[in-house]
Amino acid sequence: MSEPKKVEHKLLLQILSVLVAIVIWFVILYTENPALEVTISDIRIQYTGESQLFEDGLILVDKAELPAASVEVRGSRSDLMDSMNEITASVDLSNITAAGEYRLPVNYELPTGSIYINRKRLNAVTVTVENVEEKDVPVQILQIGADKDKTKIIQSVPEVDKVHVRGAKSDVDQIERALVSVDVTTLEEHNTQKYSFILADGNDTQVTPVNELVTDIEVISIQNNVFLRKTVPLSVTFPEAVFEEYAVHIESLSKTELDIGVADLEGAPDQIEVEYNGSLSEDTDTYTVELTAPEGVYIPDESVEMKASVTKKTVQTLDVPVEVINSSSTYSLAPASVSITLRGPADKLNTDNVKATADLSGLPAGVHSVSVDVQSNDVDVAVLNGAMVTVTIY
Repeated sequence: MSEPKKVEHKLLLQILSVLVAIVIWFVILYTENPALEVTISDIRIQYTGESQLFEDGLILVDKAELPAASVEVRGSRSDLMDSMNEITASVDLSNITAAGEYRLPVNYELPTGSIYINRKRLNAVTVTVENVEEKDVPVQILQIGADKDKTKIIQSVPEVDKVHVRGAKSDVDQIERALVSVDVTTLEEHNTQKYSFILADGNDTQVTPVNELVTDIEVISIQNNVFLRKTVPLSVTFPEAVFEEYAVHIESLSKTELDIGVADLEGAPDQIEVEYNGSLSEDTDTYTVELTAPEGVYIPDESVEMKASVTKKTVQTLDVPVEVINSSSTYSLAPASVSITLRGPADKLNTDNVKATADLSGLPAGVHSVSVDVQSNDVDVAVLNGAMVTVTIY
């Protein structure tokens, strides 16, 4: 046999020997069923008593960050192959009665008595328990496509005005509102639909709770009313009693015109006038004016911001000289000035802002009591009393 053929023959014998050895190993493995030691990792821990804990006003938090269980077990190959996926781990929460951190043992349960625990690689876990917090958050509608059709305006009215949320304090504290997105681009007539909602923070960003969170409802019914759109000017007034205490001047409004919704354009108002009934102060220059719609009118805006100057009024009595008018005769006047009580800002209470006149027209010679006409030259100054003078015409 040539040398190359001898080498080839020897190589084939070596390969065959390896294959035979592998076959013999598997035969021994499956027929002898030897005892093995195996480490089982990534066992999901079951936390028992969570439901009762939640009912008692407590909640396990950050559960996703807790470690998985791990245990080293011993048993026959066949028992391990059949049962290793059925090994479970649990932590009992039933003895927890207050918020805090707790170091709790991990309990392992084996599916068969022919498997034994050699070593627990995770003996205990540290869990954090918070108080359950609950609160009502307002429902807010976010219309999509509201400005697409300039001829109509949609009023979306939720069936409920709040959603009750309950969960871990760290989650609930972030939630400010229940946000409902309503697509109004295709709405042509009144209708009612059910919408899902998201729980959002103060920036309208969805809050993704880390822990269990429950709400009293899952969907919100929305009544969508379709109106014709009209743009009208906005006017803000004040109760008369305000001007007895303050001089008020509106400097600006965040909106001077409003888009309103009406059923009929012909009967729609030409302007919206609202009265500001809130408090006023010299220390404040910006106020929120709540918008109240007349009957049959829908105003999407709930309020506007108003900048106004506010000055406290005071009361002061001045001696004001009397000016005689319409006299062609010689006369004498007593007194020459009268005491007039004025109400207004302190810097405006002076004789430059008030005028007193006595009209002598038509009076014959003799002594007459004449009423003095007292007028303010400034809208912020009010005259609180009148006066009389004695006029002698010669």
